[in-house]
Amino acid sequence: MNIRDFSRSFLTFTVPNAVNTARIQIDALCLLTDTRTGKTEETVLITPCKSEQMYRDRGLFQDPNYEFCGIWSRSEYVIFRTYPEHNPERVGEWEVGPNSPRFEEVKIDIATFAHVEPLATDRKVVEATLANRPVVARTHLACAGRMLSGEIEYPVKTMNCVRYAHGGRFQVDTGPILVPAQACGELPKGGHRVEDFGIAHVCYNTLNGHTEFVLRTFVPVGYERSVQVWHYGRIVELTAKHELFAVG
Repeated sequence: MNIRDFSRSFLTFTVPNAVNTARIQIDALCLLTDTRTGKTEETVLITPCKSEQMYRDRGLFQDPNYEFCGIWSRSEYVIFRTYPEHNPERVGEWEVGPNSPRFEEVKIDIATFAHVEPLATDRKVVEATLANRPVVARTHLACAGRMLSGEIEYPVKTMNCVRYAHGGRFQVDTGPILVPAQACGELPKGGHRVEDFGIAHVCYNTLNGHTEFVLRTFVPVGYERSVQVWHYGRIVELTAKHELFAVG
């Protein structure tokens, strides 16, 4: 059973002329399958970092600063640069294209655990949580009407539980993860597959049933609601199946 070890899974890219190579940990991945052909494509979400100037003595953080994050497949990328204010005319807030020639090299290295234990009951989930065992989740989604299915895998960073009431209760509240935009009722955003994903946090307390996602989007703020910022502000309710696995 190939359950991913996200603590040892990385995206590494080298920019042209090899002036910098960045190794960034992977936060989540999604296997998107075309149910007509059976073809599956792997896409990963990297952990965010802050914009920086490279290899200086001081002044390392850029000012104004922005958050750097992105989604990669083996052939394409989309980079998100999140400033304090969203400006749709700002170049670079949403950068998308093929990996080559934008990068000299892109590598996606996914590690897996040698042994895991499926957590098939609420009690098992609670026991693993209270034993401080790492937990990895798989969420299965169908993209209604799109002939696509998505399998999202991610570490559970936040887990709630009630010890033994009714055999134990749990509630996952974690992220960020990838979610196929079409599963959330959204149309494709552009001509690249990596654009067809949202970044979200997920919440559920059953292994098969009601699931809520809060998606990253831009929302109006301020007295006159005239300023837009990127925020986890769109809640989507879906039915999904989840598998939880404990490590160690």
